[in-house]
Amino acid sequence: LQEVAKINDYPAMLSILNKTETGPLWVSCLAGDLDGLREALVRGEDLHEVDGSYGLSGLMWIVFHEGKESYDQLLDLLLQQPSIDVNQRNNKGNTALHLACVSNRVTAISMLVSHPNVSINAKNSSSATPLMMATQEGKLESVRALLTLAGVDLQTRDSQGSSLQEVARWVHQTVVSTYYY
Repeated sequence: LQEVAKINDYPAMLSILNKTETGPLWVSCLAGDLDGLREALVRGEDLHEVDGSYGLSGLMWIVFHEGKESYDQLLDLLLQQPSIDVNQRNNKGNTALHLACVSNRVTAISMLVSHPNVSINAKNSSSATPLMMATQEGKLESVRALLTLAGVDLQTRDSQGSSLQEVARWVHQTVVSTYYY
């Protein structure tokens, strides 16, 4: 799918993606097509449709990937939808916030945490919160953004019982670990 995202020819992209059994709303998100997304929303297409490989919704795709200038506009439009589930999970239990954090997409993080229903301490299938994942990956900008939020759980532990400090040390993220001492 990442290779498909590099295709600039929308009909060719749509032809390839039709084989993944995703609909126009999802394809519009992948393509960064704001008008296509608007049309799909007017038609009432499923906001929570996922690809067959990773369980990524259109929302998850646009916060996880960079490269399209329109992704923030698409994110804004999706977050305005009353029925959007910002805490929807992919195949590994990650939410859009988890994915934005591991991609170091600070603008997307800011937009997501502004949504009234976002769970900033959601745990994935490894019991990692978005902050834990950002720490594991050494995503300093994501860590900084999350540490400014009221209610972020600094005492969280992953499925192996490791704290944020232990994870930062374990993965040799010395820059990140300084934030926890």
